[in-house]
Amino acid sequence: MAEIIREIIYKQVDGEYEPVLSIKPKVQRDGHVANFAIRLDDLWMYAADKNPHFDRWMYHVTGEIYKMFNLGIVTSQKMAEIAGVVEDGIDDLLKAPPEPPTGSMQEAFARAVSEAKINGNTLEIPA
Repeated sequence: MAEIIREIIYKQVDGEYEPVLSIKPKVQRDGHVANFAIRLDDLWMYAADKNPHFDRWMYHVTGEIYKMFNLGIVTSQKMAEIAGVVEDGIDDLLKAPPEPPTGSMQEAFARAVSEAKINGNTLEIPA
């Protein structure tokens, strides 16, 4: 699927890190950074044996991703490809370690942002 990509990122929730599946467009449009995130707590909705409305849910999710990223004309083939990227990402999320690797750039960035202060239109990051 050339239009969207997935990656595991780590978000800080209540002082603890947790892995999150991030779905985003391969090419960001109009300078906007957007992603569709799936947390571990929400995985049951992406399992056909746990969610009695799984087909309807996946149709809704793929449609939302399509609209969110402005991916052009909706086709059933493109929606199936998006659903495949999401479903493959679920496996990645289940295999992800519970915390980011120590010393990772993402961890350093998350820590810097949590310590940053907004001063007008400027983000001040302490040294």
